[in-house]
Amino acid sequence: MRVTNSMNSTRLSFAHQVTVSFAVKLIIAFIKHLLFMRGQIPCLFSQVEKLSQRTFIVRNSGFPIQHVQYLSLQLLTNAQNLFASIETTFNHILDNSHHHQKFIPVLNFAIILGNTVTNPKEIYLLEFANVYADHVLELNENTCEKLKQHELTSERKFSRELVTAFNDEPLAPTRLHLLFRTSRNNPPPELVPKQFFKLKNTSKIPTCIIVCEGLLLSSDLDLKITKQTNSIPDANDEMPRHSETLNYEDMIRDFNEENKIISKEKDATDYVEDLQNSRRFHHHYDNTVIHDSAQNNKSHIQEAKTSASIKNNELTEGERSDEFTIKNGCASENEKQKESRRKDLTILKKLDSEELLCIISEIDNINDIKTNNDREKEKSSKEDELTKEIHDDLIWYRCRNVLIGFPAI
Repeated sequence: MRVTNSMNSTRLSFAHQVTVSFAVKLIIAFIKHLLFMRGQIPCLFSQVEKLSQRTFIVRNSGFPIQHVQYLSLQLLTNAQNLFASIETTFNHILDNSHHHQKFIPVLNFAIILGNTVTNPKEIYLLEFANVYADHVLELNENTCEKLKQHELTSERKFSRELVTAFNDEPLAPTRLHLLFRTSRNNPPPELVPKQFFKLKNTSKIPTCIIVCEGLLLSSDLDLKITKQTNSIPDANDEMPRHSETLNYEDMIRDFNEENKIISKEKDATDYVEDLQNSRRFHHHYDNTVIHDSAQNNKSHIQEAKTSASIKNNELTEGERSDEFTIKNGCASENEKQKESRRKDLTILKKLDSEELLCIISEIDNINDIKTNNDREKEKSSKEDELTKEIHDDLIWYRCRNVLIGFPAI
C-alpha cells in the first residue's frame, strides 16, 4: 500500500467480528492520520486543538495569529460534524439493510483529496466486509475483554499499514471529501447524492485501496456459547441468564437447520441416483433403437441404390447433352436442379449405413451444441442484466462537511 502513480491495494483480515463502533473508529483514525501524513495540517490532529487556543504570536509565520486560530477552529468544527455523520450514516444503512438491522455485508468509502470530487489529486478507497451492529454481540465480561484485546491488536495492525503507506512528498493544502456508496432507495439524510459520479480509473491519479474484513458471527464459538462447559454444574449454581438461554436456543435452531440441510442433501443424493439409473435405461434403449434404425436404413439405402441405378440407365441423350451444357455455365435453373439431384444420387451410392449414421449423429451433435450455446448466451445475458441492476442501485453520497487543510506555521 504505497501512494505512487499506480493503483495499490492491501487486505486486512481481523481475527474477530467487526462492529459498527470499531469500523467508525478506524475510519476516523484513518482521516486524522491522512491529514497529517499528506501535509494538510501542520501537526498531529490531537495538537490542532492546542493550536487553536494559542494567544501568543508565532514567529516566522506567514499568517497572522488570528487567521491560524480561525483555520484550526474551522477544521475542528467540520471534523466533529464529519465524524458524527459517519456513525449516523452507518446506523442508517444498518437500519435499512436486508439483514434485519444486524449485519452489513459490504460497505464502501472513498476519501478524496482535491478541490472537488470530480478533480481528485489522490483517492483512497476503504471497504469494510461483514460489519455487525453493536447490540448483536451479547457478550459476558470475559468475552467482552477478549474482543477489546482483539480490537486493539487490529487497530495497531491498521496503524502499521498506514505508517508504511505514505512515502511521497506531502500535497499542497487542499480539501478532503468523504463519500459513501450505498443504495439509492434509502439515501442517508445527511449526505448529498451524486447520481452520475464515477471514480476516475487512471494511472495518473494515485489510488490506494484498503479492504478490512472481519469474521462472520457463526464461525466464532466464543460468541455463541457464553457459559463454560468444562465443569459439571452443581445444584447450587444459578439459573442461566436470559442471554445464555437465547444462545442455547440459537444452538438448537442451528442444529435443526443442519439436520434439514442433511435431509435435503440425502434427498438430492437419491434424486441423482434415480437420474443416473434413468439415464442408463435410456442409453440402453437408445442403442437398441439406433441398431434397429441402422438395419432399416440399410435396406432403404439398398433400395435407393437400385432406384438410382435404374434412373441412371434411363438418362436420355438429351439429358447427357444437358450435362455438357451445365458444365459450360449455360443451363437453366431446372437443369441445375437435375444436375444437383444426380450428384446427390451418386453420393448416396458411395455411402453405406454406418457412414450415413455417422453423418446423422454429427448433425445432431451440431444442433445440440448450438442449443447449448444459445442457452449459455441467454443465461449470461440475464446475469449481466442482474449485475447491472445491482450496480445501478448503488450510488455515491458525499458528506456535506469538507475538511480544508492549511499550511504549516
